[in-house]
Amino acid sequence: MTTPQLFIWALSSSSSIEKHTPFLKACRELNIKSVLVSHESNDELLCADENYVVPLHDWQALKQIAHQSKPTLVMTQNCRLTPFLATLAKELGINLYSKEAAEILAYKDRWHRFLEQMNLPSPKTILPTQESDFSSQLWGRTPVVLKPSFSTGAVNTFVFENIDELYSSLIQGTLLNENSGQPLQLANLLKQNQDYDEQGGFIVQEYLIHQWQLGIEIFIHQGQVKLIHSAEILVNESGCEAYAHLGPVPIPRQLEKIFQDIADRIGLYNCHLSPDILIDKDGKPYILDVNLNVGAEGLMQAIQSRGLDYCKESLKTLLGFSANWTCEEVATVSYSLPSFKKNPQFQIAREDNANFPNFAKNRLLEWRGRLDRD
Repeated sequence: MTTPQLFIWALSSSSSIEKHTPFLKACRELNIKSVLVSHESNDELLCADENYVVPLHDWQALKQIAHQSKPTLVMTQNCRLTPFLATLAKELGINLYSKEAAEILAYKDRWHRFLEQMNLPSPKTILPTQESDFSSQLWGRTPVVLKPSFSTGAVNTFVFENIDELYSSLIQGTLLNENSGQPLQLANLLKQNQDYDEQGGFIVQEYLIHQWQLGIEIFIHQGQVKLIHSAEILVNESGCEAYAHLGPVPIPRQLEKIFQDIADRIGLYNCHLSPDILIDKDGKPYILDVNLNVGAEGLMQAIQSRGLDYCKESLKTLLGFSANWTCEEVATVSYSLPSFKKNPQFQIAREDNANFPNFAKNRLLEWRGRLDRD
């Protein structure tokens, strides 16, 4: 890499600075000047070449910093900032993604409406604004998930056997918001969804019984999907998610074409996407949610433990430079999600079954091969 590039990182809070530190270190090693912006003061801001603390959503302050820094790429780990940063990038002459793409990527309900318009398989998803949205006639007896409409990982994610159980929990106020510690109640949830302010709302989504899940990393440079790899969450015969196989793996051409079509349709130019793919018992892939985070924390740690500098290769890929994604296969590890404590039958198992990882991996390889042939 011969030409230094300039980044501006727009953070929602200083608490997420630690997650950016490996990328900032990679910037220095690659001779990339980094600019870090947060709305909270923190000593860790010093890990960047230039540091700014501005009030949250202070458009004029951030715009002034960006014009002074002249970044070549603007990035964020917060999906709710995508419309804001798309506007900023456009003013700076940087093509990240279109305004339409920013609105679709910021909220899960809009993402799933878009997938439906594209006739792509995805679980049924509704942003409930009235009590009838919790009707058993609408949902049947299928398991459902309640989760935030914006990307927060597994925080405030609750799984139920059916819509009636979810409705009852909201009426009784037995669910606690993991951020505020306050009960999630039906009247407040509906009002929040109706207002749909900058905090977003909560969606209800069909819970698909699946065999495994792929957490896909997609890097788009100049409108072209450059690289796809994944973290694999494998599911055993009893339906419990027991292991995660982490590492760069080949993805079927069919899926690559789908995401290239998505990039072309909504205008994705120079950015990163991290969608989840569920594979049902018949081997059919469903597109779940999407966010802009570059690398799940566990994925980065696991891959880097096998001799690959994930952050450095990610930056090189986004900038269109030659990258080396070769690394040792990452070992299978036990996997759990604390937010699924609500219902024991959906509790993720921690099992020591030495034969299961190889069995599931072979089935995954067969599934990839079948999609490549189709």
